[in-house]
Amino acid sequence: MKKEKAKEIIEKYQLEHINHLQNSIDEKRVTVDIDEGEVLDPEDFSRQTEVGDLVLRLKRQLTVAKNDLKFVQKISLEPNDKVVLGSLVETHDMFFYVSIPTNTFDFEQKKLVGISTKAPIYRAMLNKTQGDSFKVGTKTYTIQKIY
Repeated sequence: MKKEKAKEIIEKYQLEHINHLQNSIDEKRVTVDIDEGEVLDPEDFSRQTEVGDLVLRLKRQLTVAKNDLKFVQKISLEPNDKVVLGSLVETHDMFFYVSIPTNTFDFEQKKLVGISTKAPIYRAMLNKTQGDSFKVGTKTYTIQKIY
């Protein structure tokens, strides 16, 4: 149940991120879509080009965000006995959901954060089991449970 709930939170976060990016793109498009007859001076053209570049960057971020959501949606909810992709790892004060990187959320009176398989913390906990410890920087975490 905890794993399903954590996955839901991560998916909801990602959907909100996608919506935010799409809204930003839509807002910026209005600025880019100025008719040449409405352009008053070279500075207007410069601003239009600058905003156009921003829209392209936002579109790339949107593509990545959509791909990340698809990736999370495909992650199995099967229980794990060691830390691998899709594991929800519980420690004394944190839950780590091995999926995509996210902000930190309140979850079950602790903090929940999504981590990527490319993150150093994932390499530190990879294949660890309940009761094992791993260290990131100066902080040591002990795995209380893996879902």
